[in-house]
Amino acid sequence: LITIMERSPDATVRSNAVIALGDMAVCFNHLIDENTDFLYRRLADNDASVKRTCLMTLTFLILAGQVKVKGQLGEMAKCLEDEDRRIADLARMFFTELSTKDNAVYNHFVDMFSLLSAGGRMEEESFKRIIRFL
Repeated sequence: LITIMERSPDATVRSNAVIALGDMAVCFNHLIDENTDFLYRRLADNDASVKRTCLMTLTFLILAGQVKVKGQLGEMAKCLEDEDRRIADLARMFFTELSTKDNAVYNHFVDMFSLLSAGGRMEEESFKRIIRFL
């Protein structure tokens, strides 16, 4: 399923694979927990519908406590500056909800900051807006 999600040229197939992995995570989270990096990679998909599906799936899994948050929250933070307004709004909603749970944003802030500042692929103004929001 992960291979299909990674390699399929069809955006619908990639979206459906993300949903399937999300469903599997509810029942078999130990299997998905080891492979969450593959899910987070779909946040950088070229197709907005795949990106949106992935963000919605991860939002549900994280807020429901089905997936443990590790160092990948920075990938979700990048979505705050997505050119698709719906993706950016969904990311805002996610971080707003996450901020109400056990200092999760605070506890992972350094990891997010590191990921966002690494590589120089992000414009400085976008970086500032994301950090200010977080």
